Amino acid sequence: MISAISSGLSGLMVHSAMVSSAAGNLANLNSTNDFVATAASGPALEGSNVDPAQEMVYLLLGEQGFKAAIKVLQTTGEMLGSVLDLRA
Repeated sequence: MISAISSGLSGLMVHSAMVSSAAGNLANLNSTNDFVATAASGPALEGSNVDPAQEMVYLLLGEQGFKAAIKVLQTTGEMLGSVLDLRA
């Protein structure tokens, strides 16, 4: 049960970073060449090489992953509630 909570929280952190980096890259799409685009794991390409279509894909993947992680946490909470009801 605890590992499910840990997995859900890890998923939230990873997908939050993915959405944040993709949003930042899109916001700086037309920046000068001194802008360095970021990936969820760190700096990647120069700003002039940012592909808006790819960044939108990352935003969508991040959103879906975030929703999945939230569902894991909700389901785990419901299961914990059921276990506590059985004990009472």
